[in-house]
Parts: sequence; C-alpha cells; structure tokens
Amino acid sequence: MFSSFLKNQLGQYFIDAIIGIAFFASIVGSVFLIVLNVYKSTNSNADYFEALSLAREGIEATRSIRDESVLNLTNGNHGLAQSGGKWVFSGTSETIEKFTRMIEISDVSRDSGGNYVSSGGTVDSQSKKVISRVSWIADLGTRQVFLEDFIVADMRPFSWRESTDTDFNDGTFTNLQLAGAGEAAQIQLNFVAGGEANKWVPGGGQIFTDTTDLNFNQGTFSNTQVIDTGALARVSLAQEIKWDSFDFPFGTANMNYASTNWAVGDKGVIFKWSGSQWFQVTSPTTKILTSVSEVSATEAYAVGNDGRVLRYSGASWSALSSPTNFDLKSVSMISSTDGFAVGNKGKVIRWNGTSWGLMSSPTSKDLLSVFMISSSDGWAVGDNGTIIRWDGTSWSAVSSPVSTFLNSVWMVSATDGWIVGSLGTILRWNGTAWSTVTSPVNKRLNGISMISSTDGFAVGAQGTIIRWNGTAWSSFSSPVNETLKSVFLSSSIFGWIVGQRGVVLRWDGTVWNVHEQASIDNFNSIDLLTSTFGILAGNKGAILHWDGSTWTPFLSPTSKNLKGVSVISATDAFAVGDTGTILRWNGTAWATVTSPVSVNLNSISMLSGTNGFIVGDSGTIIRWNGTSWSSLASPTTENLNFVFMLSASDGWAVGANGSIIRWNGTSWSSVSSPVTAILNSLYFVSASDGWAVGNTGTIIRWNGTVWSIVSSPITKNLNGVGLTSSTSGYIVADGGRILKWNGTSWTTFVSPSAKSLFAIGLVTASNGWAVGQSGTIIQLSNFFFTTGTFLSRIFDGGSVSVWNTLNWVENNFAVTDLTIATRTGNVAIPDLSWSSFSAEVTNPGSSNITSPNGRYFQYRATFTTSDVRVSAELDEININFNAPTTTNHLNGLSMVSAVDGWFVGNSGTIGRWNNVVWQLVTSPTVANLNEVDMVSSSDGWAVGALGTIIRWNGSAWNTVASPTSNALNDVDMVSSSDGWAVGAGGTIVRWNGASWSVVSSPVSTTLENVHMITASDGWIVGASGTILKWNGSTWSVATSPTVENLFGLHFVSSTDGWAVGASGKVLRYTGASWTEFVDAGSAILRDVFMVNSSDAWIVGDAGTLLDWNNVFWLISDSPTGENINAVEISPSTTQGWAVGGTGTILQFTNTAQVPSFVALGTYLSSILNSDFLSTLWIGTFWGELLGANTNISVSVRTGDEPVPDITWTPFSSEFLNPGGNISSQVGQYLQYRLKLTSVDGINTPTLQDITVTYQ
Repeated sequence: MFSSFLKNQLGQYFIDAIIGIAFFASIVGSVFLIVLNVYKSTNSNADYFEALSLAREGIEATRSIRDESVLNLTNGNHGLAQSGGKWVFSGTSETIEKFTRMIEISDVSRDSGGNYVSSGGTVDSQSKKVISRVSWIADLGTRQVFLEDFIVADMRPFSWRESTDTDFNDGTFTNLQLAGAGEAAQIQLNFVAGGEANKWVPGGGQIFTDTTDLNFNQGTFSNTQVIDTGALARVSLAQEIKWDSFDFPFGTANMNYASTNWAVGDKGVIFKWSGSQWFQVTSPTTKILTSVSEVSATEAYAVGNDGRVLRYSGASWSALSSPTNFDLKSVSMISSTDGFAVGNKGKVIRWNGTSWGLMSSPTSKDLLSVFMISSSDGWAVGDNGTIIRWDGTSWSAVSSPVSTFLNSVWMVSATDGWIVGSLGTILRWNGTAWSTVTSPVNKRLNGISMISSTDGFAVGAQGTIIRWNGTAWSSFSSPVNETLKSVFLSSSIFGWIVGQRGVVLRWDGTVWNVHEQASIDNFNSIDLLTSTFGILAGNKGAILHWDGSTWTPFLSPTSKNLKGVSVISATDAFAVGDTGTILRWNGTAWATVTSPVSVNLNSISMLSGTNGFIVGDSGTIIRWNGTSWSSLASPTTENLNFVFMLSASDGWAVGANGSIIRWNGTSWSSVSSPVTAILNSLYFVSASDGWAVGNTGTIIRWNGTVWSIVSSPITKNLNGVGLTSSTSGYIVADGGRILKWNGTSWTTFVSPSAKSLFAIGLVTASNGWAVGQSGTIIQLSNFFFTTGTFLSRIFDGGSVSVWNTLNWVENNFAVTDLTIATRTGNVAIPDLSWSSFSAEVTNPGSSNITSPNGRYFQYRATFTTSDVRVSAELDEININFNAPTTTNHLNGLSMVSAVDGWFVGNSGTIGRWNNVVWQLVTSPTVANLNEVDMVSSSDGWAVGALGTIIRWNGSAWNTVASPTSNALNDVDMVSSSDGWAVGAGGTIVRWNGASWSVVSSPVSTTLENVHMITASDGWIVGASGTILKWNGSTWSVATSPTVENLFGLHFVSSTDGWAVGASGKVLRYTGASWTEFVDAGSAILRDVFMVNSSDAWIVGDAGTLLDWNNVFWLISDSPTGENINAVEISPSTTQGWAVGGTGTILQFTNTAQVPSFVALGTYLSSILNSDFLSTLWIGTFWGELLGANTNISVSVRTGDEPVPDITWTPFSSEFLNPGGNISSQVGQYLQYRLKLTSVDGINTPTLQDITVTYQ
C-alpha cells in the first residue's frame, strides 16, 4: 500500500488590501502570506484599477501554470501568454496596452518554527514567492508601480512513497526477492545458488521444457507466433492488419450503474430508457459518474468523481453544489427531501430537499456503496471490510467478518441483506450480524440486486454473473467477458446489467441478453490529425475526440446533425452540419460560429487556421478568412457532399448528379464528370492522383487531366474513401462493406460490421478509423487473431512412458485465455495410432496429463481472445513424466546421493530414486511411515505409526522390533550402530547397533524431529515449543523462545542450526541460545534443510517454499498448493527434492555451479489511485544501491480504469535517473514497473524506496 504524504492544497486565498496602505498579514491556520505595496496618484483611478486587475490575473495565471506542473515555477522574471487555451510563461515581461506586467518568482525561507521569514532561515524548496508586478506611465509622466507580493504555499505535488515490506508486498515479484522488513525493506534480484533461478517443478520423473525460441520454433504455428529470443521467448497469437469493431451499445464509455430508467458512466455519460430503447441525454459534466438513484419519473440524482452531484428535474440534468471534492461512489434516495451519498475517505453527504450537507462518518476508509431502507435505517460498505449503519441519528461502525473490499450492498428488508466484494466475497445480514456465505466464484463481485429473499443476482469481473435461489448462489450464464459494474432488477422479468466498454445486458426473466442499442445516432464524419488525436461528428450534435486510447464524448453546443469535421491542430478544429451549423474547437470547448447560410452544410476542409472551405446543399460554398465565414460564387446548384483542399490554389468538391467542381485559387468551376450518380467522398494522394466514390458502386479516378471510371466489385453506395499512397487505400460503404486498393484494383475486404459506414480516416496503411450507422466505430490496426494454436515438437521418452503433469508460465488478461491439450503415441510421427488430444487443461500451476502411456508426447496450446488488442502468452512449459504413481501423503525423505534416495509416506508407502525416476518399492508394513534416514545405499531406517520401525539391508525393507507402541515421528542415524527416533508422549528411543531401547525423556509432549550433529551433540524439537539437547549422556530441556509447535530441525555445525514450526515460526541457534528469526508468513512450516550456513530451504503447508540467502528467508515460487512435509538438497546444490500431500514430489534443478544473481527481475506495483480523473503524473524518484554491472530502471503506465485494460497507456520508456524523471502521463490510476538487471550475476542492484509525484 502506498503511503500518502505532502498533500497539495490547490485552493488559494486572496486578501484585498486597503488602497494606499502598506500591508503585511499572516493568516492563522494557513501558509499564505501577502504583502501589498501601492504607489498611486489620485488622478488615475481607472489606470490603477486596471493595473490591480492585471496583477490579480497574473497571480491566477501563475496558479494555473503551477497546476500544470510545479516544475514550471522557476526562479526569475516571467511574462505571460496564452497557448492552447492555457497560460504559459513567455519571455521576461509582457506589454498590455500601456501596462507592463512581470511575474517575479523567488525562493522563500522558514525559521526553526516553520514560519516564513524575510531574511535568514532555511530555504523551503516546496514553496515559492510570487510577485505580480504591473507598471505604467501616467499622464503626467510619473511612473507608477503596483506590487502584489504573494507566497504560493505548499507547492508540492501529491507524493506517494513505497519503502516498507508491507508497501512492496502489494505488488508482484518476478525473479526478485524482498529483503528486510519495515523501512529496511529492499528489493533485489533473486540469488541463485547455482547460477540460474532456483526452480522447483513437479518431479518424481523426468522433465522436458520449452522455454526458448529454439524450443518453440521446432513446433508448428497456426495464427500464432514467437515473440523475442532466448529465455525471453514466448508464444502468442499472431497479428494481422484488419478492421475491428468498436461498435458497443454505449460507444466505448464504461457504464458504471443503471437503475430502472437511467444509466450513467465514464466521461459524464447519461442514458435514459424510453421503454423501448436507450438514448443519450445531455450531461452537465464530463467527470466519471458512478451511481444514480431515482425518486420518481421526474426526479433522479447521480454522483461521481470530484464530489459531483447531479439532479434530474423532469426536463434536464443540472449540477448541484457539493460539500466535498472527494469522489462519490454511490447514492441512495429515500424521497425528494432525503437521500444519502458516500465516497472516498469515508465521506457521507445527505440531501435535505434543498442542499447536500457533509455528515460525520465513523470511518476514513473509502465507502463504495450505500443502501437506505428508510430515513432511520441504512447501510454503507467499502474498503477493507468496512461496514457502517445509519440509525436515524448517526452512522456507526458494524462488525465485519472479512477484510476484503466490499463493493455493493442491497437490503431486502431490515432483517435480510446482502453484501458482495472482492475475491467473490458474499455476506448476509440476518437482522443481528453479518456472516459469510459460500460463493461459487473467487472473482471480484461489483454489484448485487435482489428481487426477494429467494431470488437475486450479483455481477463482477470477466463477465461474472451469479444467482441466488433462496438456498445457494450458483454461476449463471453470461453473454460477455467484460467486467460488469452493477445490476439492477425492477421485477422478476426486467432488469439491467451494465459494465465496461459500454456493455448493457437486459433480463427477460430467463436469460441475460446483450441489449442491442438502436438509438445511438449515425456518425457522419471523421478527421484524424495523428494516431493519438482525432475527432468524429454525427447526428444530434454528437462529437467524440480520440486521445490514442479512447473515444470520448464532448459537450456539443448544438443538437443539429453534424455532417463534416476538419482538424487543424489539437487546439483548433471545425465541424459543420444541418441548417448552416458551424462549430469551432479551441482546445477546451466547442462553440457556435456565425454562419452566413441556413442550408445544410455537408463537408469542410481546412487548410489552416485562416483558410478553409465548406460545401453544402444547393451548391453552397463558403470560405473562412481567419475571422469569419463568407459565401462564394458556385458554378452549380446541385447538393455538394464533400470538399477536399490540396492547397490554397487547388481544391475539389463533389455532389449530386455526378457533379464535380474545382478551385483554382480564385474561383470555383465545373469539371467534366464521367458519371451521373451521387458522389459522396473525395481523396487526393497528389494533385495528379485523386479518387471520388458514390452511389451504386461508383468509383472514378483523376489522373491529372481527366476523371475516368474505375471498376468496382460491389454496387452498394460508396460513402467514404481514404488512401495513404497511390497503392494503398480503403473505401467504406453501405451494409458495412469495405473495399481495399492494392495499386491495381479494388477488392472486397473483411468487415466487422453489417451497419453502413459513412466516413473513413487513415493515419497510415495500418492505422485508421471508419464510422457510420447507429454509432458504429471500427478501427484499422495490426490486431491479434481471435484464436490460434501452437503445436509443440515431438518429445521422445525413450521408451513407453507415463506422462504425469504439466506446468507452465503464462501472461494472461481478463479477456484472453490459454489452454493446453496433450496426445501420446508409440511412433515418432503422429498418425491414427496416436491418442486423440485430451480435454483442455487450464491450471498453469500443475495439471495432470490424462493422455495414455506412450513413448512420444506432444502438447497443443490454444490461444483465444475476445479483444483483438491483447493476447495471452506462453512463456515456458514443463512436462513431467515417469513419476511414481501414488496419492498417499509422503512424509519423509532421505538422499544417499544425487543418484540414490528414498521417500516414505502413509499406508507404508516407500519410493526410491534411481537417478532417472522414482519407483515404488515393496513395503513390509501398511502403517503410516513418517520419516526415513539412510546411513548408506545398503543401510537405512524408517519409522512411523504405532512405533513402527523398518530397516533397509540393501535388498529389502524388513520390520525391526520396536520398544514402543507410540507413534514415531522422526529418525536420525549417527552411524550404522548409533541412531535416534522420537515420537508421541515424549518418546525417545536409541539404536545401539543391536536393538532399539527407550531412553529417559524429560518431557511428555509430542516430539517431532531429532537431529544429531555428533554422537555427543544433538537436538530434539516438538509440541508447544519444546527443545531438548543431548550432551552425550542425557537429554535436557533447553530454553525456547516460542510456545508454537515445532516440526523441523537441522544443523550444519554445533553453532549453526534452524528450527521451524506452526504460524510461520522460524528459530535460529548460533551457539549460545535459540532466538526467533523474522516469521515467514503464517503457514505451518514442516521441515528445514541446510546445505551450508548460507544456503538452506524451509518447506510447509500450502506449498510453502522458503530459500535462505545468508541474510533473509525468501519466498520461492511453488508449483503446488499441497502441504510439503520434507525437503533435502544435495551438497552440490544442483539437485534436490521435496515431498508432501497426495503423492506430491517436487524437484529442484540448478545446473550452474557459480553463485550468482539472475540477470533480470521485474516488480509490478499495486495500482495507485489519485482519486482524480485525468491526473497529471509528474515524476518518479527512487533510492538505489548499484553494484558493478547492475542497473535499475522504472517505467509507468496510467489509465482511468481501476484495473489495467486496453484503455491504459502502454508502459513508458524506461527511466534511468533516480533523481527524478518526468513522465507527464495522465490518468486517475498509475502503476509502475521496476526492472533490475545484472550483466554478470556477481552483484545485484538494490531498490531502497520509490516515490511517485502527481498533481
């Protein structure tokens, strides 16, 4: 979790001073200081007040510049100017008529008490003094000066810092380790005892691995590809240049909440249900709207980011004054005079019929949902399991059974209610307490709505829908994969679900159907400036802007149909439409421009900000001169549909009846046309190469002299044409048809839409957009295929083999999938004798292979995506084969050498490693065997339940007489004639070379593990923290620092050992006493094995694997979730084994011999939420320690969605300067990625802390 500090106060204060009086004021409770000096004559009041106004404007402008970036406030003198609708510094001063204005910026200082001082003190790097100075020459020649001295305080941006293990553990580590705790926490590369990353894989048999491009390239690709080389290689879907649909019911805006008649979403989008269709209504905001609540058909309320509160009064939506600037997440209205809304930082506000007021809240956690039963009973829920209740007088905290995020609450009655949240959390209220309810999913649940106590739905991530039947929740069929944000049921046969990317589902009483949105009007025109900026326009004044990731609706000053748009720059564009409508964009807003005509205007082409043309019905032509539009003489009365200007002296327009006219720099004249069909669009590659298209498949081409007909493969109306060269272009047409030009002919091209397309804009041959009927938007890009397969090479087991398990590393997204199927056979090339491919398996951690035994093996990876902008990736795959087959729990392990070892387990299970495979061995007992210890390849012992003792003689295992019937838990042999075993009830028995006998024990607690360093030095651990020591003659109780049960014990010398146990307990012995080491989580730790003093392993429940690097115990990736009971590593550290529940065998491999660090590790942070849409992220700063040949880099990505998706920016270029990097990315959310590298593996870089700043 990020720690927030240095909060930036954007609000500022002015204090007006009495004119003519020097004035000094310090404002208590704030950090603002104003000094005002005025020198003024009595005969120039007008000049004075104008100067005062300019000075104030200077301060406001400086604040605006500061809000863009605090880095803009550099010391010195500055003039002001406007650029792109924003204030900027320009020069050292500026002249405004008779006045000269100069902004002076300088440092300020504080004394030891933190107060500002005019001299001495310490410079405050986080504040600046700003003087807005205006001077002029009076009529009498006297120079007059007006000073306003203003200290802009707390100019620091918001800053977030990660520096503790708690902070970093919220992120994702790959080949990295977290060393230390608290503020001493550091991120380093994984240490590899053998020179490569320690790797545990399902074992017991042999392993084949595909991980490099050389491995993968031996396979067969179908719509798939290999990305990168070497160990970085991975397989993904292949890509192709094609058109893909952006045609969603509500455009591309994420929808966040729906009620019976209203739906709200991102960018201030509001839709109203007419009873048969949704239609968009004008919104007074572009902020994200998160919730809506209806009072009646003529009254509703919506809330959103930055404290936005809107009201619908029966005619339109309007903004209301809000008592908070924090994001509001949910609103619940009781009546027209009473309602509640909740939001971030525990904010609760209440409506009294006139205004919204801030209420006292019992929490500072973000509140995400509110549901009011009545004016005296209501609930709100939020982060970290927060639940609060309204009793009619105040809000109070209520006990919660979970600490997960709670996203939605719905009350059926005062005694029956539901809450849903992250990780599939479901809670129910019984009138007295909230309790958990079994959930059929572990995905995030975002919304819930109940029809009754026996029927309701909840929705969430990846299209999740679940239903309550009165007894249990179960998964319900969903027609989409997008994240669903909310569900609202009006009755048992009518309801809505809304979600990301405009998804709207409708409930008909039986199924949820994607709601086909017929009410979105046509988009008629599009113009792209670059790949990251463009504008489209359509009916009813629709205007959308493209920012490189999202089409965003903008407020339009007209409801007229817009037919044409032309972009000059990101801060200057025009749109035209019906009844003479002309609009202009100034970089901030659209405004109406005076038009000299009232006919329909159909197309516009701007050459610059001072020159452009519009054409329209009845031959209308008007021209822009930089100030106004004026009519020009036209050679035709036909409707003109499109204009294209090549230069100020060359341009074309086309229209009805095949009409073509040309501009020569002075006038327009008619040009001979070879067709009479209506011409709809034009595009010129050059002055001698142009195209026009029209109805009934008409295509004509200009060769510099005449227009001639070109063959068309279809007879549909052709509506738009665009080219990027003389050999590449597209035409769009009715019915969604698309034609492609290859330099020789036009051919049909696959289209993702059946709706008519009216306009096209291209940036490059592989980047463009087309728009059309009913809000259709389609994109041309290099997209992934929707499905593809990779067929691996053939793996040869050498003989008929048992193929056991698969595990693989994948990169996956919410909208992508990767599955594996397998087949086997006994001939080298697959034929009909091979098995069919198995069912698809989906668990990358470990999946059983169900294909039959066979010598040869092949896997098939199937990739799918519902979003062609992303693909799953297969990074590595391991195939384990010829492992012993047992489902019994394995409890003990002993390796004689790297080529000879044994395990034991429940029901007398015994297995042996022969350097190729583990094989089951005949056992003389069916009792559970708990541990084994081998003296040599021909002598070993195992112990177990009911005092069982068995011995290996080199040929077979045989039962040996036992002096006890108590369970024996461990055995450790000093030699063939000296050994120990311990067990239940404090049992200790000893082998003297001839027989086992009971030895006096100082305790009666269960003893779990014994380890003998020498014949006269040994240790035992057991229940309740028991530790015993052998001094050569007796066992005595040693002081223990814990009362937790201890299970594992191992020493490498008399002064170096470890013990582990319950609740993640780790103890260390260094020769004097046992002390607690940093606890390693909360899992039960079962065993510890020391290779040497600087290399050791701990294993435990739920697949726990911990690696000792001589400084810290580091969590290692585990391929299993089973309990691991025993571990042993060979002295060379190149091979090791671990065994555990349900026959689990894990193999440790590490081929290199020189200790080193991995070459590359990455850390992906948690998601940072600024709480403000479109936040400007300023910089990244971090503390680092770099060894030789090491490096740290940081990159960031941002977005306005809480979970990274295709609307987020890509990761930025890598930042290398820890002292500050300007990222200048925009979005409510940010995620950073660390890359730590080591060229030679000898050293690791160390990240100590990281700070991210934003405004």
